[in-house]
Amino acid sequence: MATTLFQKHTKIDDLCLVLNSYLSHKEVELVKLAYKVANKAHSGQFRKSGEPYIHHPLSVALILAD
Repeated sequence: MATTLFQKHTKIDDLCLVLNSYLSHKEVELVKLAYKVANKAHSGQFRKSGEPYIHHPLSVALILAD
């Protein structure tokens, strides 16, 4: 799975799909809220690669959630 993670941009829905298997609906909603706050806080920030900053922590979260 790790190989395919680096071939696409992870979306919050990808993370929530994994989290739904072991977290309550309320907990997943809290993760979504945290993502919205982080996405807004880092809006306009980019990594050296040119991708939006938020993609990296979201990808790491998906790896850890899995």
